[in-house]
Amino acid sequence: MVRLGCGGLHRKALTTLFWDHLPLEMLMASDGKYGLPRVMTVKELSEYLRVHPSTIYKLLRRGELPGFRIGTDWRFNAEVIDRWCLDRNMRGLDSSGN
Repeated sequence: MVRLGCGGLHRKALTTLFWDHLPLEMLMASDGKYGLPRVMTVKELSEYLRVHPSTIYKLLRRGELPGFRIGTDWRFNAEVIDRWCLDRNMRGLDSSGN
């Protein structure tokens, strides 16, 4: 099992085509600079979650991390990652009986 700074893993597979299922406010969240969503690279995300970049790639291979590709490079919407972390934490609390 891989442990992240945001909680334990869940088995629900998240695909790279997750945009259809996101609330509008998440899609519209921006960094304020140009009105575009804040996007992170694998390196930035690994620093943000405090895990090794190989952990990010492992989660992507398993389909457990929401992200999208630009060419051969992976990118991650910061708002989506924050929501993903919150969801994982809530599932962890539900399964522990607290």
